[in-house]
Amino acid sequence: MRFLILFILILFCISCKTEQFTPEEPAIMRIGSSSLTEKDLINAVGLNATPDQKLNYIREWSDKELTYHAAITSGLDKDDFAKKTIENMKREFLSTRYIQQQMGKIGAIEVSSEEIREEYKNNSQYVRNEPVIRVAKIVIDSQQSGWRARDGLTVENFRERGNLHSSVPIPPLEDIKYAPKKDFSQETWDVIFYLRVGAITLPIKEDGHYAIYLILAKENAGSQAVFEEVTEEIRRSVLNRKQREFVENIYTELRNRDDYYYDSEYMANLEKTAGIPAAQEEKE
Repeated sequence: MRFLILFILILFCISCKTEQFTPEEPAIMRIGSSSLTEKDLINAVGLNATPDQKLNYIREWSDKELTYHAAITSGLDKDDFAKKTIENMKREFLSTRYIQQQMGKIGAIEVSSEEIREEYKNNSQYVRNEPVIRVAKIVIDSQQSGWRARDGLTVENFRERGNLHSSVPIPPLEDIKYAPKKDFSQETWDVIFYLRVGAITLPIKEDGHYAIYLILAKENAGSQAVFEEVTEEIRRSVLNRKQREFVENIYTELRNRDDYYYDSEYMANLEKTAGIPAAQEEKE
């Protein structure tokens, strides 16, 4: 009876271990103790990766692991230079990761339209680095159609009459933005940029069509850009500044900790020699 109870207990224990055992995911490739599974592959290249992309990743993984294991086998990881380099890389990674984590806590940094306009108003650096022009354009399919469309055109009726002929709608003239030279062929630019404001061109042959232009405004390189031209540039500039300020606030907070110390006299002399303003706040 005792043996029967012992046998039943052994069977029960075996069944429990069998139920708890999770078989290891089969490896696509194994090099030493490192293995690449299909799950690893999908995590690396994504669900929609092509067979070519998967093959390329597997080959790259294989080459990297082979050389890594060869380096370990040869003792390179014990080299003082390698240890220091790995430690520096670790510090760099974790420092960057910490900043990202702190920025993630406050969510995306926003730039309001008021901030953009205020930056533009208070900053005269937003000048054009190339000539620009504002033009309205009638697009027609042939020179003959172009001459018919050109007949009777004036500045006042350009949009209304032009839209009767143009294959591309002409927007309200006040909504048309400045365009740089690169938006036109050299032949077209040589015609439109050297005409007076208010002039209307004859039909100009372009790639696959003809065009008639009304010159609305033009500015040379070095002139002050209008707000609409540089809105996105200003947004990026303000966003970068706010991000730098946020990061600097993190550094300032960390410097206020008790375990932060620097030799203020040494640093002041060094900064003076380097032409960098000495730190305003000193902590000893």
